[in-house]
Amino acid sequence: MINKQRQHQKSDTHKEVIVVCSAVGGVGRTTITVNLASLSAKQNKKVSILDGDLQFGDAALALDLKLEMTMQEVIENKDILNSKAYCLHHQTGIELLSAPSRPEFADLVTPDNLTDILDVMADRSELLLVDTQPGLTDHNIPLLERADRILVITTPGMAVLKNTKLMVETFTALGWKQKLSLIVNKSTSTSAVDVHEISEIVQVKETYFLPHDDKHVPLSLDKGCPIILQNPKISFSKEITAAAWNIFPDEWRSQGARKDIPRSFINRLTGWRRKDDEFISKTAIKKS
Repeated sequence: MINKQRQHQKSDTHKEVIVVCSAVGGVGRTTITVNLASLSAKQNKKVSILDGDLQFGDAALALDLKLEMTMQEVIENKDILNSKAYCLHHQTGIELLSAPSRPEFADLVTPDNLTDILDVMADRSELLLVDTQPGLTDHNIPLLERADRILVITTPGMAVLKNTKLMVETFTALGWKQKLSLIVNKSTSTSAVDVHEISEIVQVKETYFLPHDDKHVPLSLDKGCPIILQNPKISFSKEITAAAWNIFPDEWRSQGARKDIPRSFINRLTGWRRKDDEFISKTAIKKS
């Protein structure tokens, strides 16, 4: 029932659900998710992130948001219809429903819970970005089915590409190929594979390439500041911005409104994340 209502409203308001997935971990799903969300927020869009990597989600870390509420509280309070009330609020305007704070709490969230949460959040956002856990899991498949667009993230390594190709073949068998776009992260890193052949190897026509950056991108995660806000002029930022204009709905391109990022946030971009960040502090690590 929730999903049918979402589809009806979407047709009237051009809402979009983009699911970001990968066959394996460590390819940059979260980095890409938070930067696409930041670009959308700069266009004055009502954007939300659902962190579906239930055991080890890092979206809150990537945005330097303290885990005051998570999906765990939504489930424990049996309050899925009010899921948006449990979102963390970023200064750019992004709203994030975080994964549970610890991996043992992931089992509280069933696949049905997760898809119902997606439907509620999609109804109340112009753009909903869903960061998933790696692979094809019972939780991921229903999210991918509901997606308007699926972004498959890979890197040029042979093993990663082999598994990415298998994932794409599975999506094709499920009838989702028309929703697929491929993002090759770290595309300029050394590989035995010719990067220009990756699109043909994986069999996805719409392919975007993001350069390898072993300095600015990791540092942006450490600081909790999306790279397109911190370093908008570097190659990675320029390429993901160019890709975003093709990934986002067509009608957004003709809407030129941009939102200024709060000065207090801009001033913090050159510094480190706040000192009271409990969930990444040394004390928190020792306690865990």
